[in-house]
Amino acid sequence: FGLVIDKADFFRKEVFRLSDGNPSAIREICQYAGRDEYKVGSEIKFRLLNLDRKIDALKL
Repeated sequence: FGLVIDKADFFRKEVFRLSDGNPSAIREICQYAGRDEYKVGSEIKFRLLNLDRKIDALKL
C-alpha cells in the first residue's frame, strides 16, 4: 500500500482494533491509510479514516 510506518506496533494494533480482525476491513483500512488526507506529519488519523470508511460503506 506504499505506507511508511514509524510506529509499526501501534499501527498494527489500531488496524486490528478497528477491523475486528476482518481481513477485508484490514485491507480497506490500509488503503485509506495510504491517502494523504489522513496523514498529519508522520501520524495517521485513524478515527477520521475509520469514520470515512464506514460512511463510504453505506453507499448513500
